[in-house]
Amino acid sequence: MGAAVEAGASALALTDVNGVYGAVRFQKACRKVGVRGIVGTELQVGEERLVLLAQSRRGYAGICRILTELKRAERQEEGTDLSALLQEHGNDLICLSGLRGGVIDRALGRRDRHAAAGRLGELRDIFDDRLFFTLSHHALEGDNRRLATALGFAAQQKIPTVATNDVRYATADDYRRYDLLDCIRRNASIFDSHPDRPHNAEAWMKPRRLLYPGLIPREEPFARIDEIAESCHCDLLPDRVISPKAELPKGSNPVVHLRQLCEQGLSRRIDRSAQRNCREQMERELRVIRALDLEEYFLVVHEVVMEARRRGIRYAGRGSAANSLVAYLLWITHVNPVDQKLLFERFLHTGRKGTPDIDVDFDSERRDEIIAWIEERFGVEQTAMTATVITYGLRSAIRDVGKAYGWDLEQLNRLTAEIRSYSPAGVEKYEGVIRRHLGDAPLVESFLRSVASLEGCPRHLGLHSGGMLFTREPLYRYTPVQYSANGVRVAQFDKDDVEALGLIKFDVLGLRMLATISEARELVARHEGERIDFDRLPLDDKGVYELIRSGETLGLFQIESQGQMHLLAKTQPEHFRDLVVQVALFRPGPLQGEMVHPYTRRRRGLEPVEYIHPDLEPALRDTYGLLIFQEQILE
Repeated sequence: MGAAVEAGASALALTDVNGVYGAVRFQKACRKVGVRGIVGTELQVGEERLVLLAQSRRGYAGICRILTELKRAERQEEGTDLSALLQEHGNDLICLSGLRGGVIDRALGRRDRHAAAGRLGELRDIFDDRLFFTLSHHALEGDNRRLATALGFAAQQKIPTVATNDVRYATADDYRRYDLLDCIRRNASIFDSHPDRPHNAEAWMKPRRLLYPGLIPREEPFARIDEIAESCHCDLLPDRVISPKAELPKGSNPVVHLRQLCEQGLSRRIDRSAQRNCREQMERELRVIRALDLEEYFLVVHEVVMEARRRGIRYAGRGSAANSLVAYLLWITHVNPVDQKLLFERFLHTGRKGTPDIDVDFDSERRDEIIAWIEERFGVEQTAMTATVITYGLRSAIRDVGKAYGWDLEQLNRLTAEIRSYSPAGVEKYEGVIRRHLGDAPLVESFLRSVASLEGCPRHLGLHSGGMLFTREPLYRYTPVQYSANGVRVAQFDKDDVEALGLIKFDVLGLRMLATISEARELVARHEGERIDFDRLPLDDKGVYELIRSGETLGLFQIESQGQMHLLAKTQPEHFRDLVVQVALFRPGPLQGEMVHPYTRRRRGLEPVEYIHPDLEPALRDTYGLLIFQEQILE
């Protein structure tokens, strides 16, 4: 984006090949620097190459529908009638034809103007005055002749031209990385030639002065860039949350229905003696939910968990949603946050930007059953899994770059075996290891630079472990849909992009421990004749804490690791609150902040308990005066 500003661009278009993968983060970046962000795609279907630009949200929806159909046909190995798709979904779209390597460009290259005119005529019938012919010059052999031919053909056909540079990277210095990624994508060596491999470093974001008049000697195609930009008004970033549509009783509305369900939960889940305090908290939370217009979101999650209860599928809402009394009253979570002194503001408050995040674990053996029901309830056209953008880590960068450089796979496997998984360190830390395996030839210097250039770079699109997207309107209004390797429908955006779109992601997670509990319940019922109600088990059973203090906790969720067993022997928990602190201590923040040993010493009376301020004693009493931050420590 910095390169665009430096080049003096007032508008910029992003056209991913057969996708809109970067559209959301692209528009967010454009907003920050005051550049108009135009959304589009570059279609590559067979020999056809076209760029489509969305003039409105309607045009964007057309792009999404075209891309979704292309991905479906690709998965089912069917042919695609691209012209029919463009005819059906081409409204409010600008089409840029004549791209290098496309049908028209190839026809002109073999001097078949009849074929070129025929294809251009088909496109003109679809797009009319929204069709343009692109002009580019990449300083390649034959580009002068190619440009002259394109100018003459466009004038003969009376098609307006527009100047482009077919930008593939921001600056000329980025060429080597782009070329390397192209080789990796083709599973080719950097030492091999390929007709479609980039031939020089000219496809960067050049300022207009470097193109006109030196390379493209016509002023009109450059003026037309501004005209096209001015006609494109497609903003993907709303200022509100768009909840899926909840099922409501006849004559009711989301606000009234949510309150009714909360009142029912208050009478069924809260002891009469505690209802007054809980009602105050309920009213406060409902005011926040109303201010953020999230009633339908809570109602939809309630529908999902109640269906799980109806089917006898064990589930548990977790994460910050457990801080919400409304979530507890709706049976989404199973812990009363008022009893546990949890702060609702950690989950939701009126200053929050973006959508709340309610994660629910389901019995892993029956998770697919719930997902199938969600698709049936909300419709296949309105549900898909969220994607995740897989980026290069050090090991994957070494492996892919090494293959492109021609090193043997076994040699690379031996090398990466010595590098810690998800290592936060850069390649420079492992330079000695790399040289020991690959030698000290000059090529290793280039290899090290290439690996460093790929770290953090997107590698491929993956499937989120549980994030499910269900929308109020059909998904094509927001995203194309494609398919994972095992046939799961997946959106082209990750969780951050989905949130920026104002959409709701609901994490439908599978937890093996819940499956184990369900199986144990059935085994007890079969062999002992007793039906255990896990939701009514007391939290103060002395026998349970004796077992926990013994350190024999293998199989006990969250306190079964070797580190937790060792810590249990030191802290000797006696109450449920002790276990809460125990789990919180074994997180990156407290471990890095060296909170474990002070807590243990204070709990055992080996160190005096001190509070930063007397007013903090009620909040810090359970942690003996220590501020324990689960995710991070304060500087």
